[in-house]
Amino acid sequence: MMNMALNGTAMMLSEFVAFEILTISVSRLGTSSLAAQSITSSLATLLFQIPFGISVAGSTRIAYHIGAGSIAMAKLANRITFVLALVVGILSCCTVYLFRAAIVHIFTSDPEVLKYATVSVGILGINQLFDCPNVLLAGCLRGQGRQHIGSALNILVYYAIAVPLALYLAFEAGLGLRGLWIGI
Repeated sequence: MMNMALNGTAMMLSEFVAFEILTISVSRLGTSSLAAQSITSSLATLLFQIPFGISVAGSTRIAYHIGAGSIAMAKLANRITFVLALVVGILSCCTVYLFRAAIVHIFTSDPEVLKYATVSVGILGINQLFDCPNVLLAGCLRGQGRQHIGSALNILVYYAIAVPLALYLAFEAGLGLRGLWIGI
């Protein structure tokens, strides 16, 4: 039980810590970028709740069927969760990307912050195509008791690829806040 709990925690924390590294890093870019990051990060946290809630339901259903010995139903629950991952990812992407300017206006009227936040929220919208499936399919792994796969993948992808790429694009390539979000 402890092994599953530790891997489940690592799977969740690895993603959150990667986003916190972005927030700490953006402080080097100035107050407007930091304000835009605050908006984007708050929105990312809010958007995470939708696929996470669905993933909890999916993992519970998958685990129930596995526990009941109904592997065919567990496979069906996996497939349904996969389809939901795609649907929720596309809907979230389209909503955030298309309404990014209106969403940002809810948070601020400062022109410079609006400029930065509109770009980073747009990138966040595109990120939803990948993050929603990541969150929902992590639920499938949790339901199967395979958290070790998700934790290893999250740690590898976030800390060997995404965070270094984000920092490189932001500071070495000079893309600033946009680079941080493209990288992640």
